[in-house]
Amino acid sequence: MIYFFFNFQLKDSELEDNDWIRLYLELAVATTNRSFELKDLSVTNLKIQKVAIESSSQSLGDYDALFYIRYEDDCEARVGKDLHRVAVVRRILDNNSQVLNLLGVNESINKIAAMEEEAASSSLQD
Repeated sequence: MIYFFFNFQLKDSELEDNDWIRLYLELAVATTNRSFELKDLSVTNLKIQKVAIESSSQSLGDYDALFYIRYEDDCEARVGKDLHRVAVVRRILDNNSQVLNLLGVNESINKIAAMEEEAASSSLQD
């Protein structure tokens, strides 16, 4: 089992130099919205705001890492009026088989905040 120790936020220059992060976001959006028609899935309007990484080392090259990508999505067909989103992408490399796995989901920032509030209030009641 690998424990994640370092959290760090990317600088704008690092984000510009690593366009694969944009690909991770696009994959998370596309896989979360599989039921949409192709015409409703345009990802050209996604605007990355911040990227944070959780990994066992402070390196973009770590193959076991979590990426938290905060972004805006103005595609009303996909997200309604809730433009502010977070994509979470897990990158895992199996060293034995040399298979790279990417797992991604995205959610509204408002929904995540509501879930955190609910969890905090239920722990206070216990």
